[in-house]
Amino acid sequence: MRLAVRRWPFADEAGGSANGERRTENESMARTAMIVKAERKPKFMTRAKNRCKVCGRARGFLRKFKLCRICFRQLSLGGYIPGVTKASW
Repeated sequence: MRLAVRRWPFADEAGGSANGERRTENESMARTAMIVKAERKPKFMTRAKNRCKVCGRARGFLRKFKLCRICFRQLSLGGYIPGVTKASW
């Protein structure tokens, strides 16, 4: 089975670590394995884990957009998500 890969404008930037370093091959393989595992139907529905469609991040997930907070911010500021504006008051 072949997986479709969706390329977003900031997908390459989303793959780094917290201090700006790039992931090693082992880390990227582990993340890829977790993404594939999350796409399978779990044995019990409580085991289902939401993951970002761009980078695969499991934490900070926004259900409405199916993105993590980091990718959501990058894509919304870039104007790729229609109807989303930066708040000002």
